[in-house]
Amino acid sequence: MTAVIGLLVGRERELEALDAFLRRSDPRPAAYLIEGMPGVGKTALWGAALDRLDRPRVVRCAPAEAEAQHPFGVAGDLLAAMGRGVLDDLPAPQQRALAAAVLRESDAPEPDPRTVALGFLGAVQALAAERPLVIAIDDCQWVDRSSADLLAFAARRLEQAPVTLMLTRRSGDAPPPFELERTLRDDLHRLAVGPLGLGGTHRLLRQRFGHPFPRPLLRRIHEASGGTPLYSIEIARSVEARGEIDPAAPIAIPPSLGAAIQERLAGERPEVRVALATAAAAVRPTAFLVGDDAALDRAVAAGLVSFDGDRVRFSHPLVASEAFAVVGAEGRRNVHRRLARVTDDPDERARHLALASSEPDEEVAAEVERAAERLASRGATEEAAELAQLAVRLTPADAADAAARRRLRSADLLYRMGDNQGVRDVLAEEQGSEAIMRVLESYEGADHAIADRVLAAETDPRVRTAAYRVRAAMLMSAGDSAAARETIRAAVESAEQAGDPTQLAACLGMTAVYAAMVGEMQPEDWWRHAIAVERGTGAMFEYGPLQARGMCFMWRDRIDEARAALEEVHAWARAAGDHNFRGGVLVHLTELECRAGRFREAMQHGLTIMDLSGKTDAEQPRAGELYAVALAEAHLGRLDGAEAHAREGAATSEAVGDRIFLMQNRAVLGFVALSRGEAPAAAALLSPLADDVEEFGCRDPGIFQVLPNAVDVLAATGALAEARGHAETLLARGRSLDSVWALALGVRSEALVALAAGDADRARGQLEVALELHQQLPSPFERARTLLALGRIERRAKRRGRARELLEQATELFEQCGASAWESRARQERARVSGRGRATADLTATEQRVAELVGEGWSNKEVAAELFVSVRTVETNLTRVYAKLGVRNRAELARRSADDRV
Repeated sequence: MTAVIGLLVGRERELEALDAFLRRSDPRPAAYLIEGMPGVGKTALWGAALDRLDRPRVVRCAPAEAEAQHPFGVAGDLLAAMGRGVLDDLPAPQQRALAAAVLRESDAPEPDPRTVALGFLGAVQALAAERPLVIAIDDCQWVDRSSADLLAFAARRLEQAPVTLMLTRRSGDAPPPFELERTLRDDLHRLAVGPLGLGGTHRLLRQRFGHPFPRPLLRRIHEASGGTPLYSIEIARSVEARGEIDPAAPIAIPPSLGAAIQERLAGERPEVRVALATAAAAVRPTAFLVGDDAALDRAVAAGLVSFDGDRVRFSHPLVASEAFAVVGAEGRRNVHRRLARVTDDPDERARHLALASSEPDEEVAAEVERAAERLASRGATEEAAELAQLAVRLTPADAADAAARRRLRSADLLYRMGDNQGVRDVLAEEQGSEAIMRVLESYEGADHAIADRVLAAETDPRVRTAAYRVRAAMLMSAGDSAAARETIRAAVESAEQAGDPTQLAACLGMTAVYAAMVGEMQPEDWWRHAIAVERGTGAMFEYGPLQARGMCFMWRDRIDEARAALEEVHAWARAAGDHNFRGGVLVHLTELECRAGRFREAMQHGLTIMDLSGKTDAEQPRAGELYAVALAEAHLGRLDGAEAHAREGAATSEAVGDRIFLMQNRAVLGFVALSRGEAPAAAALLSPLADDVEEFGCRDPGIFQVLPNAVDVLAATGALAEARGHAETLLARGRSLDSVWALALGVRSEALVALAAGDADRARGQLEVALELHQQLPSPFERARTLLALGRIERRAKRRGRARELLEQATELFEQCGASAWESRARQERARVSGRGRATADLTATEQRVAELVGEGWSNKEVAAELFVSVRTVETNLTRVYAKLGVRNRAELARRSADDRV
């Protein structure tokens, strides 16, 4: 305890800031992230602030580095701290799911990941309903991936619950954990714990060692430690041990804290070092697992560890790391051997056995293989992949069949994670057909040389099918749609020759997608056959028939049928723990909900994509994921975020030669500029993009949906001939493909061209026709844009009643969709119908006061202090004020306020 108290010396300001935060009365969720370098005192501040609390319930845990590999470890600790009683009121399926995944009850059924997440969320909400809840996690960089997913899921959905997250983390460039920067924004507070000053170091060392250090020596200790408390203590201890108190003597400072800790550990007895190494290697170190109480007592007396209940806690994570390193390679293997004997968790036992083995061992490899399968069945793909690779390493050279099987399984798990390079590495020595096919599928981008080499050398029709399929995908990605269609036809023939339904199903799905690109929709009989082939395999495939049906039906605005197909595929990929596949399906689900005008639902899919993005390494899917997130953000009016994500997506696409998502990301950039009212910038993006889509060979304008936006901005910038040509293309394709979407937007596009040419009457008539066509479409957003265009015409013609009616309908539809940027446009247009009208009277009392203060030039922070609310509340009210008054920024609001005062 002395060391903890000592580390608080000189931290009075930081502790006061934490106390003030924890005493706040705001009932909404919030978080405090304490960051700093190792040894700076984060844990001491965290613990001291929590210990001073009286009313809130505190649920805390402090994971160690070893626990980062333990699925649901932190979540299990938190639930245990909450008490099993908190689960009693949860629905039975959620109780069972938590018992299986988090609490590790062996007789529970295999859990559904979403049910686990909902159960965890329900437990947090139930506890917070009783009294304010503080979830405290020390060293959150060691939170295991499965628990991090649960915490992120909960953080996104805690809206009005008195839940506070108190976190510590090592300094770094990574964003705040658990998506807190996105979900809490102004309610995320951060405290950077910096080094102590010379005076703080003096007080710290005097308290720790019981005497002052001569100032010249003190200064050198402070400089060498950089003001880090733990560094200062260890260096000062080293100095005292060497008797180097004379400030004139050369100071023998260890070159790093690691060296200082090694020197500290070297002074301990061998049994103490072994006990510390055992505690460091254990996922949940206890006195029982360590097995040497006397050695632990010495380590406690030396300030290296302490006890939290029955758990052994290191004074700092670096102590654990160095304690494990200092025993040497054979010592570490002995530690793992002991832990394998005493642990009661079969998966942990398998991991310790693997790490204890210095030579191949078939018995151990088989046990590790079984543990990997158990983890994979729980959806812990990353942890399963790690064990699968260990199983490969431990397989004896004479067990060729087992080695091949384990390499293939390892490759499957790596592919699910999106680690395509890992797939190629693990299969580098395999020459069998299955291995070659997996290697083929792991290649990204437009370089189809690998497929060409296989086609030139292989006679096995299954391998040739895989090569044709991969080559077709690469050709399509590069923009050679004609060659891609020819190649996928060859793949279908090869799959039929091989009699391989798995390969055939994958090829049939791609056939449908490529046909849709040129405007050909497969008949229903074809779909039934293709989907039956896929279902007959007992699996689903990326761009297989069911996913292809979802995509093709989405492009033709058969939204409900498309959603049903894509959600079924997504459920399968999620249950399989295939992050790579799942992320790709979510891209299309995000796009589908944007087309349906359900932008908030689209953003939820986008958030899930971001959850998964840290679990995949593949560059090409990453470009698609960025496109999907940007698309949802753009439609919701989060234009800055959309622009940043789309630019990154375009750069990623260009780097790997993926022309499809390069065009998609550029389309979002054009839509962002259009949504901002920046017609010239939008035209510069969308005009060449429309030509690129045509050159690509895509004949269905409903796939990339570039032409309507291109016409909008080209007409606005006076490029009428080009705009008219695109409008005619939309109408012609709409008639030939029987696409109501293309017809409706083609008519609207002609109306915009007519209006720009000065023919308002013709534009009015065409927009009325477009509105009739919109009745057959699922997209309220595009209908709202047409209403907005017609409302503008009627306002300019001074038909105020009709204009008001149209603009109110447009505003309501934009609001329902969540399209804030376009809703603001419609409100602004509505406000012009009768001058300033009654807009001020429509403001609530809070909105009125916020508008008055901001209009007078007050900052958001000043307004928040004046009204005793948070900055986030001010921003929310200000957004509503802008929308209701039809203004776009603070300057317009100030002018409006000045007009009102005249």
